Amino acid sequence: MRLPKTCWGFARVQLFVDRAQAVRPGFEVTPGNARVVAAVCARLEGIPLALELASAWAQTLTPAQMLAHLDRRLDLLTSRRRDLPTRHQSLRAALASSYQLLTPSQQQFFARLSVFRGGWTLPAAEAVCQNSGDSSSALEYLTQLRERSLILAEESGDEMRFRMLDTVREYAAEQLSAEEQALLAHRHINYFVGLAEVAEPKLRGAEQSLWLARLEAEHDNLRAVLERPEGEPESVLRLAGALGRFWLVRGYWSEGREWLRKGLAKEKVVSASTRAKALSSAAALAWVLDAYDEAKALCEESLNLYREQHDLWGIAFSLALAGTVAVRQGEQERATEPLEESLAQFRAINDPWGIAYALNQLASIARDKERYEQAAALYEESLALRRELEDEQGIAVSLSNLADAAQLQGDWVRAALLHEESLERFQALGDKAGTAYSLGKRGDIALHQGNSAQADLLHRESLALFWEIRDKRRIAECLERIAGVCAARGQGEKAARLFGAANNLREAIGAPLTPGERTDLERGLSHAREALGAEAFARAWELRRAMTLEEAVADALEAGETSA
Repeated sequence: MRLPKTCWGFARVQLFVDRAQAVRPGFEVTPGNARVVAAVCARLEGIPLALELASAWAQTLTPAQMLAHLDRRLDLLTSRRRDLPTRHQSLRAALASSYQLLTPSQQQFFARLSVFRGGWTLPAAEAVCQNSGDSSSALEYLTQLRERSLILAEESGDEMRFRMLDTVREYAAEQLSAEEQALLAHRHINYFVGLAEVAEPKLRGAEQSLWLARLEAEHDNLRAVLERPEGEPESVLRLAGALGRFWLVRGYWSEGREWLRKGLAKEKVVSASTRAKALSSAAALAWVLDAYDEAKALCEESLNLYREQHDLWGIAFSLALAGTVAVRQGEQERATEPLEESLAQFRAINDPWGIAYALNQLASIARDKERYEQAAALYEESLALRRELEDEQGIAVSLSNLADAAQLQGDWVRAALLHEESLERFQALGDKAGTAYSLGKRGDIALHQGNSAQADLLHRESLALFWEIRDKRRIAECLERIAGVCAARGQGEKAARLFGAANNLREAIGAPLTPGERTDLERGLSHAREALGAEAFARAWELRRAMTLEEAVADALEAGETSA
C-alpha cells in the first residue's frame, strides 16, 4: 500500500461527513460537535482509508466516543464488511500488506523507527536503529521506506528530517518484542542525552540559534526520554540539567522546572556532578518563575556540591546565580559579594561568557542604586564581551539593559533605538521573555511620546507573552504599565484596580519595586487619584483583594479604548 497524501482542512472533514451520512443519514456537523469532528479527522492524519473506516462507526459511536477510542486507533479502524479485499477491511491489514513486502532487515529497521517522537534525522536513525555490521546503510533503508510512503521526509534547516504518521508508528511499534523495545529505549536515551550535552555549551556562543532550533525540532524526543518510565536516572537527570538553558531561552519554564523536580526527587543515586548541574538549572528556572526561596536553596545545594568537586566553573556560576536571585529580591547588598566573587572566579579561569554575565548583574545593582553612569559602563563592558562571543541572546540582554539605563538618564531616543535592536534579536532567537520585555519597554517609550493607543497595544502584547510563560514579576510590571496607560487616559477606576492587583502580586512573590519603577508607579497613581477622587480611588484599590490573578490579567488584556 502507498500511503496517500494527507488531505488537510475541509476536504478530510467532508470525506468523513459524507461517509458517516452514508451509514447514519441524520449525522451532521453541529456547533456542539464541530471541534470533536475536526479533532477526529486530525488524529486520523487525513488518511482516506482511516477516515472511511472511522466514519463507518457513526451508526453506533458519537464523534466524542470515536475520539476516545483513537488511543488504540488500529483496533477501531476495521470494517464489518467481508466483501472488501482483505487489505481494505482494516487499517492494520492495509499496513500489514505493505509491511510484508519489506525484507526482514527492512522490517526491523522500520519497526525500530517507532521509538522516535516527532521525527528524526539521519544521524539519529544511524545511532538508534541500525545494527553494527549491517550491509545496508540507514540512508538506504530510509530511502526505501520513503519510496513506499511508509515514512515522510522534509527539509529542516540544513538537513533532511523524517517522520512517520502516528497511525503508522503505532503499527510499527506493535512489531517490536519486549527485548527489542528495551534495547531501543537505551539507545534512544543515550543519543538524545549526548545531543543535549553537545548543545549546552553551544547555547552560549555563535551557534546558539542553530542549536536552539535543533533542540526545538527534537523536543518531542527529549520529552519522551524524560517521561520514559524505564529511563535510567543518571541519564535522565543529565538530560534535564543540560536542557536548562534551552528551557530558559525558549520559555519552557514551568515544564523544565517540573522535569527537574521529578528527576531530583528520585531516590536512586546519581553522580554529584549530574546532581549539581541539575540543581543549578532548577535554580535558574525557579528564579525566573519568582520562586525565590526555592531558587536560593537550590543555589546553595548546587554550590556546595560544586565546591566538593572543585568544579571552578560550576562554583562561579552558582555564585552568580545566587547573586542574581538576591538582585531580583531587591537585596542588592546581599547580592554584591557572591557576584564579585563569581566575577573574580570567571576571570581566573578566563571564561568570557561568565565574566559578561557577572558584569551584567553587577551593573543591575548599580542601576537599582541609581548609579546610572556606572551601570551603563558595566553594561557596555558586558556587551563588548558578548559581541566577541557572538552570543546573540547575551547581546540582546545587554542592549535591553543599556536601553533601560539610557531611559533612566532621560535619553529616550537612544533607549528607543536600543530596545528596537534588542527586540529584533530576541524575536530571531524565539526568546519569549526577552521579546515580551522589549515590547513592554517600547510601550513605555510610546506613552512618553504621547501615543497611548500604541502603548496600550504593546503593553497588552507584552502581558500576553509573560502570562504564557508565567513570569509573575513581569506580569506585575505589565499590570502597572497598563494601569499607567489607563490613568493617563482618565480611566481611573480600571487603573486603580490594576495597580492594586500588581501590588498584590508583588507582595505574594516578594518582588519589590526598583527606584525607577517606583517613580513611574507614583506618577500613574497620582493620575488615577486625580481622575477618580481619593474616596473612589480607595474603593477601586480595595477591589484587588477580591480579584484573582487570572481575573486581573483578563481585565488588563481588554482593549483599553473601552471606558473604565
